[in-house]
Amino acid sequence: MKTMEQPRILVVDDQAANRTALTMLLATIDAEVITAAGGNEALIEITQHRFALLLLDVDMPGMDGYEVARMVRSVEETRDIPIVFLTAAFNDDLHRMMAYEAGGIDYIEKPIDEQILLAKVTLFLELFRRKQESEALNARLQQELQVRREISRELRDHQIRLNELAEQYRDLYDNAPDMYASVDAESATVKQCNLTLAKKLGYTKEEIVGRPIFDLYHRDCMADVKKAFQSFVTTGSVVNAELMLQRQNGQGIPVMLNVSAVRDESGAVQQSRSSWRDISDRKEVEDKLQESEKRFRELVGNLPGIIYRCRMDTDWTMVHISDMVETITGYPASDFIKN
Repeated sequence: MKTMEQPRILVVDDQAANRTALTMLLATIDAEVITAAGGNEALIEITQHRFALLLLDVDMPGMDGYEVARMVRSVEETRDIPIVFLTAAFNDDLHRMMAYEAGGIDYIEKPIDEQILLAKVTLFLELFRRKQESEALNARLQQELQVRREISRELRDHQIRLNELAEQYRDLYDNAPDMYASVDAESATVKQCNLTLAKKLGYTKEEIVGRPIFDLYHRDCMADVKKAFQSFVTTGSVVNAELMLQRQNGQGIPVMLNVSAVRDESGAVQQSRSSWRDISDRKEVEDKLQESEKRFRELVGNLPGIIYRCRMDTDWTMVHISDMVETITGYPASDFIKN
């Protein structure tokens, strides 16, 4: 905590004896006493120091006490300094009124009652200290408020960034080329899925979530589906299982399933990270290759002589030879394959 500055009292009087007397009187008070011999000197001191109290003589040559007070009150930085007028010459009500109008808060006649003056000075100094404490507290509160504003701004910026990242993740998850879902290990129901899965099957995400995972598969592969699910439950993993999903219209989609498990702290399988890849194009190519191979075999089987096919390796390994080889050589075609 910042140490509060010692309060200062400015004594303004054109008589050196009066300045000395007041300085000695105030020596018992915990305050720094500064003196000025006239109005101009007082104004210079006020611009250089912060004062808790101004003890101001009324009757001074050049600039009197009232004019000094009005100038002090006219400046924003000094207008709150308490001003106590001291006078030996003007003790009438008119001058009291002039003193208050000029900005004074008290008017003490000379000769001064030392006890009364000390009591009033002590009171003003206490008010000054409380003001200092209030200012210090307010400064700390403002600092804390600024820190909280900065923290709040940083948190808001982080939240905005997190929201942006979450939105990017949702977009990547929902619109990924592959189909994704999470399946509960105990109930076998779908907990969540991406938009790709819903679109591929002809459903909305809401129509899929909550349904048994088995409802999404074609009945022709149900035995393999149950086997894959059991593998997930017991081992937490399924690798490259070729299955068949079923669209809402009943049409099948050949897929390759891969699954990893989300486990609890004890290691028990809780839910899946399921990924299906549509392998329709690959299956179509495989079917075409099989059909082509079938036609090739039928063609060569009806040709006279021996028809064979070899790899382009160093040994010219046999990969196919027509059945006519057995008729001609007496050896079955299998004896020649890969030889």
